Amino acid sequence: MSHPAADRIVDLYREGAEDWIAARSTLGQGDLNDAGWLERFAAALPAGGSVLDVGCGHGHPIAASLLARGFRVTGLDTSERLIAHARRTLPNGEWIIGDMRTLEIDRHFDGIIAWCSLFHLTLPDQRLTLPRLLRCGAPGAVVLFNAGGAEGEAIGRWRGEALYHASLSPGDYCGLLDDAGYVIVAPDPDTRVAANTGVWLARRAFVSAE
Repeated sequence: MSHPAADRIVDLYREGAEDWIAARSTLGQGDLNDAGWLERFAAALPAGGSVLDVGCGHGHPIAASLLARGFRVTGLDTSERLIAHARRTLPNGEWIIGDMRTLEIDRHFDGIIAWCSLFHLTLPDQRLTLPRLLRCGAPGAVVLFNAGGAEGEAIGRWRGEALYHASLSPGDYCGLLDDAGYVIVAPDPDTRVAANTGVWLARRAFVSAE
């Protein structure tokens, strides 16, 4: 059964688009070390490579940083107003209005990033959606996403409303990545943030069964 707060996620970001644009503009906000993880992700990509940014919001700061590094970015988000802002401020990107749960893209990418987006899906939706996203990776593709450190649901607050988060178990994420042919790069013993927050960085095998 879905959680009421999970059912509100799409509308919450649509209705609060301007507040989100004002609140989220630069790397280094919060305690997730997004700048450090984005650096690792970008370093693993080929020069000028293609990136699918899932739950891209208004394109700042993740997609904007990748575009500035010369990567080709395709951003996906359910909020028309956030995508409109991305199209206006980052015209060199490709911006798609859509839901990651029903994503249909007939091409592959060198990188896939779902930063602070996948964890807004319910556990059943994550089990269905993550494999769908991973199939978008080309041989050798790199994927970066974050979740919680253990299986469960958590409810935050934003704009006076419940903000839904959920995480599969580390074992489930490992299994889904392995099934899709990805080798986990992090978490590893030298990555303190990954151990605490569930940041996942993985690379797809260069020889793919697809």
